[in-house]
This record gives sequence, C-alpha cells and structure tokens, in this order.
Amino acid sequence: MKAIDIDDIIAAFKSINAVGEHGYRHFSVLVPIVKGTEWSEEQPHILYEVRAAKLDRQPGEVCFPGGMIEEGETPLQSALRETYEETGIMPEEIEVICKLDSLHSTGGSKIHVFLGILDKDAFKKIQLNYEEVSEVFAVPVSELMMTMPELFTSRLIQEPDPSFPYDRITEGRIYPWRSGTLPVPVYDVNARTLEGINVSKIIWGLTGRITRQFIEVLKEAM
Repeated sequence: MKAIDIDDIIAAFKSINAVGEHGYRHFSVLVPIVKGTEWSEEQPHILYEVRAAKLDRQPGEVCFPGGMIEEGETPLQSALRETYEETGIMPEEIEVICKLDSLHSTGGSKIHVFLGILDKDAFKKIQLNYEEVSEVFAVPVSELMMTMPELFTSRLIQEPDPSFPYDRITEGRIYPWRSGTLPVPVYDVNARTLEGINVSKIIWGLTGRITRQFIEVLKEAM
C-alpha cells in the first residue's frame, strides 16, 4: 500500500454522501399535513400510509411516505420523490415547511423527517402505488393534540460477541456495558379514509415517535 498523503484524505472524504454520518443507512420521510378535506372543511389532518401486506419489511404497518435516500439526492429530494412514487402527489403540490428532528433506529438507520403542507386538491388526487401502499388515512391534528398516547419503554442492551477480546480491555468480563431505553408511544385514534369512512387506527413505533414530536412542538408553540 502506498503512503497516504493529504490529497488522498481530501479525495476520500469529499466523496462521502452529504447527508453525513457515514456507516448509517439513511432514509427520509414526509409528514404530510392536509389543509382540509371535503368532509372536514379547513380542519388540518395528518396523512398516514399503511404499508402493503406483501412487503418484506414491516408489512401492514402504519408509516409516513418515505424511503431510502438514493445516490446523488438530498434527504428532502428523497422524501418528495418517495411521496410521489407512493401517492402520486407531485413535489410542486407540497409546501415544505421545515426539517424536523432526525431519528435513529436500533437497526442502524437514520431517518430525516420533513414537514409539508398539501391542499385539498392534492389530497383528492391521491393515486396509491398498491405495490407499496395498501391504503392511506387522515387524522385531525386537533384529535392528536387531545389524545394522550400510551407510553411504553423499549430497553436497549449491549451484548458483545462471544469472541470479544475481554482479556485486552480494562475490567475484562465485568466491564460495565451501558444500556439505554427508547420511548414507544402508542396512539389509538379515530381516522378517516380517502372516501371519508371512519376507521380506528393504531400509530406506534418510529411513526408514533415522529407524531409525538410534531404534537409536542405544536403544543409548546401554542
């Protein structure tokens, strides 16, 4: 191997994806706020998706539009592209308000979260890609503000590989590995389908965490 010089270092790190945190898998999602619907006048709703049952990852779970960031695109471009591919909503039909806090999953992923506004017309024109999405539903923001989620805890435990070289580290096998916890909010809400049919839905996991973050920011501002 040749000796490393400063130009080699610059070249190597300039090529890293601009989203940063090398080693993570990066995903982007959009939290779509619908200004109003035919059955709710101007009452804002959050739009959710239900993942198709035949998907390998998290089939049938509630989520936001989104997916993995592709080579050469920004997190925002990814969120808008995925939203279009899943719902048919064009990027120009979305008013992007801001980037919310990013989240990290226990599986080594970073999720970039964006907040966007849709008008009534965009909502009415939704055309689902049934390969990825089985249905969408909308929940009034006012209901989510009045709904206290059930809060559970997921415990994260470090468990080194059996072949870990304990004999080469301080404290050896009694090393105090740190553990942690993640909040797991569970929302049980009343929602409506595209056709305006009332349904009951459970929102939890990363989608629940994003929902809770959005509601907490809104409550604090008000």
